[in-house]
Amino acid sequence: MTEIIVALDDLNRKEALLLAEKLSIKSVVFKVNDLLDDEGASIIMLLKNKGRVMVDLKFHDIPYTVGNRVKKYAPFTPDFITVHASGGIAMMRAAVENCGESKILAVTVLTSLNEEECNINLGGPIKMKVLQYARNAVLAGVHGIVCSPKELEFLSQFPELKNLIKVTPGIRPKWHL
Repeated sequence: MTEIIVALDDLNRKEALLLAEKLSIKSVVFKVNDLLDDEGASIIMLLKNKGRVMVDLKFHDIPYTVGNRVKKYAPFTPDFITVHASGGIAMMRAAVENCGESKILAVTVLTSLNEEECNINLGGPIKMKVLQYARNAVLAGVHGIVCSPKELEFLSQFPELKNLIKVTPGIRPKWHL
């Protein structure tokens, strides 16, 4: 299923709910991060009345801490919660074990990193790190990954990744500033 994810970045409560009302259809997922800082987790329930919700906090810490953080959001039943795959299999598994009805998405390589930065920061080329993190996500029982659309065709070559949900961020229309 192809869905559109709408980032509610830099919006206040009123603006976010107004936009959610305008886009209130089943194929929309509302992505929240800084809105959670301003409004708390209760904003998730308000947005769920308009569509699906992704808590995009990209948790990355020791397994216990990530599991605990995910457990705090699980009662609000966001559809998705993000973690960083670079946190390791045990960390991702802790997220899955504490997510309730939510699905965990593991962020592979940030799309803001170029090839040189990926080599320096993560120790390898982008495609190889994305593949490594995606395979680790499968081992951890994660429901899906976040990756660049540039990697989708490459990842489709690996049958073990077939069942992962694949989310691709940052696709914007040409008119977007």
